[in-house]
Amino acid sequence: MKILIPVLLFLIWEGIQPSLIVHGGAGTIRPEQFQGKLNGMVQAIRAGYKILLESDNPLNAVEEAVRVMEDDPSFNAGEKQYLI
Repeated sequence: MKILIPVLLFLIWEGIQPSLIVHGGAGTIRPEQFQGKLNGMVQAIRAGYKILLESDNPLNAVEEAVRVMEDDPSFNAGEKQYLI
């Protein structure tokens, strides 16, 4: 929840309509991981939203956001599964 709130505030502050929301996965986030995950999620939102504006295709926007997170070492997206 600590990461979700700043990301949602960013979306509201930027006045972005429609919205694209991402999350950084499940589990506990250690303090030293926080900034990297937050930066990665903001980059994913920006990349996906750019595609949404350029193509007006929400599926392409979601795919781009996921691609950015898969390429970010702060996440284990597309790498392995984490079960709580």
